[in-house]
Formats: sequence, structure tokens, C-alpha cells
Amino acid sequence: MGVASNPSIVTSGLIGFYDAVATGSSASTWQDLSGNGNDITLANSPTMGSYNQQSIMHFEKDSTHYGTFPSNLFGGLSAMTANFWVRFETVQSSAAYPWHQLLTFESNTWIAQYAGKIGIDLSDGNWFDSGGGTVTGAQIDDGGSNVTTGKWYNPCFTWGNTTVNCYMNGEHQRSRTTTGVSTLQDNVSTKQLGNRGAANTLFDGDLTIVQLYNKTLSDKEVRQNFNAFKGRFGL
Repeated sequence: MGVASNPSIVTSGLIGFYDAVATGSSASTWQDLSGNGNDITLANSPTMGSYNQQSIMHFEKDSTHYGTFPSNLFGGLSAMTANFWVRFETVQSSAAYPWHQLLTFESNTWIAQYAGKIGIDLSDGNWFDSGGGTVTGAQIDDGGSNVTTGKWYNPCFTWGNTTVNCYMNGEHQRSRTTTGVSTLQDNVSTKQLGNRGAANTLFDGDLTIVQLYNKTLSDKEVRQNFNAFKGRFGL
């Protein structure tokens, strides 16, 4: 199975594509369907389940489930997009540490669920506002409400030309201007899915599709990716 099996998704600029339908009943490796060979090594075999007769991947915090990328796919880039399909088993309602991590590439590029929201950090300051991103930062919510458990979400973040665009379920929610960031760091620190190198930062729930791009997707392209999978998740 590969990208050709999903003809309606955006393939231009795709550098990492992970879909639980390509994984068997137990998982130790999550194959990169983009053809770039960026397979994810999965710790402690996350559970494979199903939803609407399609495979989903469950990361259980208490079982230390997470993934490790072979390299920093965003290192050195001046534009990026990260797109996910997730369902939370637990959520962090506070802005305080720890956060439930979705993605970490180095110390300065990471996406997490925190303060009832899902936010991105590119280390240009306090999540782009003085309130830790909880007010006007580079974060998204459930249409004005906090994200909750047991519900499918499609968060997407794009960045380029000093602007972060934040989308939920194909709809643009807000933009934020970044400062002091022209290219993303490419060092040797953490490169993980569902974790930030500590037990209390583990993601908890279903993290079943991940799409990573080396460009800024347009509003139309973000919507295209949402439409490609929304039926699978009942949206």
C-alpha cells in the first residue's frame, strides 16, 4: 500500500505519510507511505483497533507507547505542514506542564495538546503570546470550546514566510506571525511521535494518520486532505 492507494490526498511536498490501515494486528514499525523511507519505530507495540471497519492505532500512555523517527524531517526547512487525525483518551485542560505530545522534532519544533487546545511551538517565544498560547497563540480548539475525549479531530498546522496557519477539520481558525525563525533547527535531539522524551509527555489516545510536508499547504489543500479522510471518521 502506498500514496497511490489514497489518490485524493495532496502528494506534492509529502515527506512522511503514516496511515494505520497499512499496519497489521500489532505494530513495531509504522511504514512511511510517501516512498521516502522515513519509517517510524514504535515502542512497546501500540494497540491496533478499528473504527468504521478501518484500522486505527492506539497509543496508551500507561503502556509507554510512542514512535521514533529516523531523522528530523523538518530540519533546515523554511516551510512545513503537519496534519493529524487524532482522538484523545485523556486531555490536558491546564496550560501547565506536562503536555500531551503529538510530534517533536528537536527542542524547537513541536506540537502538543495542552490547555484544552492543540498548539504548535517553533521556539520564537512563549507560544506566540504572553499567556502561553492559551489566548491568541498558535493553537486550535473545538470551534470555540476545549477539545475533549472520545471525539475525532483533524488538526493541521502550516508554517512559512513567518506565518503559522492553524486549521481544525479543514477550517482555518487563526494565523500567527512568528519572529526570529527563518529555518527550523536540525540537531540530534528528540525526534518522536506521541512523546517528548519523558513519561509524563506521552500522548494518550488514537493517533492514526500523520501527514508531513516540506511546504506550506494552501487552504484548499488542507481542505482536500480533510475531505479525503472525513468519511472514515464519521465527519
